[in-house]
Amino acid sequence: MIYPIYLRLQVRQLVPAGPVGTPGHRGSASVFRQIIKLYSQLPKSLSDPFNFLDDQWFIQHIVAQTEGTMGYWYFRPLQKCDSRQQIQLKVSGRLNNTKFTRWIYLAVIGIVRSFLTGDMSHIQLHNSWMDYIQGSLAAELTLDLAPREMQERWSEWLHVSLIKTVFINNLNAYQALRNIAPIFLQVIYSMPTLWPAHSDLARVPLPGILDLPTHQFAYFSLIDCTYAMVSGLPQQVEYDTTIHSPLPSSSRYQITHGFPNELLLMLADINACRDMSPHARRRG
Repeated sequence: MIYPIYLRLQVRQLVPAGPVGTPGHRGSASVFRQIIKLYSQLPKSLSDPFNFLDDQWFIQHIVAQTEGTMGYWYFRPLQKCDSRQQIQLKVSGRLNNTKFTRWIYLAVIGIVRSFLTGDMSHIQLHNSWMDYIQGSLAAELTLDLAPREMQERWSEWLHVSLIKTVFINNLNAYQALRNIAPIFLQVIYSMPTLWPAHSDLARVPLPGILDLPTHQFAYFSLIDCTYAMVSGLPQQVEYDTTIHSPLPSSSRYQITHGFPNELLLMLADINACRDMSPHARRRG
C-alpha cells in the first residue's frame, strides 16, 4: 500500500542531519512527536504501520541518542571508548529482537530526553504511546506463544510499566511497584538457570539478574531498592546478594542505566539491614 511507503519517506526526512550536539541534529523527542503525528494521519486498518522501524537509519538514530543520554550520567564508565562500542553492539542487537523492542526504544528515548531537557509539555502524547504499546503487548500475551516468546513479551511489558511508573504516572509509586512485582517474580521464577544450586527460593538472586542479557529485571530491582531506601518502606522483593562468580564489568543493565552493579547490591543490603531482615548481611 502507498501509506506505509509515504510514512517511510516522511520519517526519513526526520533523520538527524548531524551527530548529537551539532546544529543539524534533531532531538529524539522531536522525531518521536513527528512520527506520532504522521501515525495519527494513517488509516487504522494498517496492521503494522511502524514496520519502517526495521530500517537501519532508525537503529543508528537510537544508538546515537542513547550515547547522547550517557552524557547526563552521574556515574561514568572508566573506559569510555569501550563503553561506546559496547553500547552500539548491545543496543543494535537488542533492537533487532522484536518490533515491540523498537517501539519501546523510540518512546523511552523521547521520554528520557524530554525529562532531561525539562520539556514535559508532551507528556500526554508519551503516555498515549506507552498505553498503545502496553495494549499491544497485552493482546500478544493472550496468544499461544512459545515459552521464550512469552518471556520476552512479559519482560517488554515490565519495561513499559516501569517507564510509566518513573516518568509518567502520577499514581502512588509504591502501589505501582506492588502491581508490577508479581509479573517480575513470575518471569524470574521461569528462569531455572538464574538460580544457583541450593538457592533460597524466597530470595531473588540479584547478582544473577545483573548478568542477564536483558536489563528490564535489573531495572525493576534498581527502582525497587531505590524507592525503598528513599521512602523508608520495605522492598517489594527480598534479594539474595551473595556473589557466586565475578560480576560482569559491562552488563546490559549497567551500560543501559549507568548505575554500578556493586552499588545496587549495597542498596539491597542496606535496606535489608534497616528492615531487620533475618537474611541481612554486612559487607566487609
